[in-house]
Amino acid sequence: MMICEDGLAQNKENMKRKQGDHLKRNKVKIGILEFVLQNGGHILESKIREFVENSYGIKDQKTVNTHLHDLKDLGCLERFSLKRGLPNYWGIETIKNLEQILEEYSDLIETLQNSEHALNIVLDALEKALISSTNPKKTDKYKEYDEIKVYLASIRENLSVKLKMSSAFFELCIRDEYSLYRNVTELMEISDDGSRSHAFIADDFKFFVNSTSGIDVAFKACVALDIMGRKGNIRKDMKNEIEYVKEMKNAVPEKQLKQLKKYYEKTRIAPVFIKDAKFGLCSKI
Repeated sequence: MMICEDGLAQNKENMKRKQGDHLKRNKVKIGILEFVLQNGGHILESKIREFVENSYGIKDQKTVNTHLHDLKDLGCLERFSLKRGLPNYWGIETIKNLEQILEEYSDLIETLQNSEHALNIVLDALEKALISSTNPKKTDKYKEYDEIKVYLASIRENLSVKLKMSSAFFELCIRDEYSLYRNVTELMEISDDGSRSHAFIADDFKFFVNSTSGIDVAFKACVALDIMGRKGNIRKDMKNEIEYVKEMKNAVPEKQLKQLKKYYEKTRIAPVFIKDAKFGLCSKI
């Protein structure tokens, strides 16, 4: 069967047009996701329609709704309303939303890392995983302990820095937020502090004292992946990440030490390495 040159040219033109339409559709969807993130993670549908019209010249409400429902079907967005009959809101609400965004639009990784809303979703999920690991008896007043408050705050701050710094670490925490604490004992065993960075039991809950040393092992591996994953023609500067890794001391935060010392003075329970090295006290656990 013979195909004339005009027919081939027309086919090529049609393919280019289809590719262009696909790229434009993705550009609009990515723009919507970025707009939602910039506005605190959830926003009125009318505001999104206004943004799409101003940014892409799309006035047709049906077209905008198609984009929104496509993103919802992909798991990137959630639709909700405050009350039946009221306008819809659209939002990025869960760690699963973030995972699906990365699955569909991997170029948005840095946008997510620099979004306070996205970071808080990840940090909340990691904190929930940590609490699950350190409160096995589901003690109701767990988060009311001063030691726990300081403990969670210091680890949250540490994780926030790392999530912003390493895309591989950010992806690791999104894919499985429980992996850090499910494997923390083994990670601490191969950390610079080794077995001294261990957990101890107190009032039916566990302290992973210096648990950042376990997190640091995973973080270092992720920074190595970030370095090795750079394309030859795009050599991203990694000086800040390298310096941060070099400066990591695996030290127990000073605030946590103060709380642990108070707890030790009250209960005489503390890890040996902290009792001896930090408290200047020598009593049996």
